Amino acid sequence: MPLLSPSAQRVQDALNAIGLRLEVVALSSSTRTSAEAAMAVGCDVAQIAESLIFRTCQTDLCW
Repeated sequence: MPLLSPSAQRVQDALNAIGLRLEVVALSSSTRTSAEAAMAVGCDVAQIAESLIFRTCQTDLCW
């Protein structure tokens, strides 16, 4: 498995810091498009999330 880029390592460090047992994986092939990502992990394009939104809550008014 390739080493993580500095930005991917920051994500991994943040996951570790809050106790989530998740692993950031860096792939050696390109995953710039949904088709490339699907090919890299061996699934259908329909199974690839094209966008991820991360949101944090800093008040009691989160939804």
